[in-house]
Amino acid sequence: MFSTMNRRTLARMLAATAALPSLSRANQPIAPPRSREQLASQAPLLGVYVGNDPEDLVAFESWLGRRVDGISLHTGDADRFDWRGSIPWLAERWKDVDRGQFWSIPLIPEGATLEEAAAGDYDEDFSTAATALSRRGLDDIIHVRTGWEFNGDWMTWSAIGKAELYNTAFRRFVDRFREHADRFVFEWCPNYGDQGMNPELAYPGDDYVDVIGMDFYYDPRWDSADPNEAWVSMVDRPYGLKWHQEFAASRGKPTSYAEWGVTLPTAAPYIEAAARWFEDHPVHYQCYWDSDDDFRGKLSAGRLPEVASMYQRAFR
Repeated sequence: MFSTMNRRTLARMLAATAALPSLSRANQPIAPPRSREQLASQAPLLGVYVGNDPEDLVAFESWLGRRVDGISLHTGDADRFDWRGSIPWLAERWKDVDRGQFWSIPLIPEGATLEEAAAGDYDEDFSTAATALSRRGLDDIIHVRTGWEFNGDWMTWSAIGKAELYNTAFRRFVDRFREHADRFVFEWCPNYGDQGMNPELAYPGDDYVDVIGMDFYYDPRWDSADPNEAWVSMVDRPYGLKWHQEFAASRGKPTSYAEWGVTLPTAAPYIEAAARWFEDHPVHYQCYWDSDDDFRGKLSAGRLPEVASMYQRAFR
């Protein structure tokens, strides 16, 4: 499995000198929902992760032939300074890009523990982050995902054997954010499959979750080389896509897929099946991982032409 967090420190971020591109505001994408009640009331929002540079979004949209509805933004976690400082830095960097924003903010930075977060040691950091985002003023709601892929052992906030600590830390995060604004929408997001625990044990409760997400990647190291077999397995495996939709329905919550991607040159049928899945279920948004950071899934670079062509046909 992969850690999909952006691990560049703030100092390295600030060294970036590329100027912000001019992103046209014509031909508006689907407008982000204005309330929690509208989260599943429209077709799935088309999002993408391209990294930290807005010019990469320009390139992706030119390749795709349309504007996306939203962008996936991942803030840093290398240490406490990176955790706090990368949020306003990234907000400033993307402030002139007229797209919806889906924020992934690590629950805690590297070196921290769930015990510390559950005890309130990071409450001030949570409040600082909430203040930075609530001042943006671009959207009626601000979508925040935290503590994702907790059901594996690769995240700092892994909930394996620590479900109650995870739940308490997640709730403290949400409570501190809500003290600063009522516009935040919070996503709870396990990784696909049985990674060592029943993810339902680390569900912080309906009052703390607005959207139930899931990350899934098609990788031949874990999945069948046959894309059709791989898709069926992704749907039917324990804690797979079928479980995800059924669990969300049982909680009365819309769903999302903040990270998904493929890396095989024969994965076109998998892309087609994913597109149908998004359309057939109450999906708030989905973001393709168009990047080679941590997972080599970038389609816009031309490395997987048949797969890229299918993606363009499915989502243009």
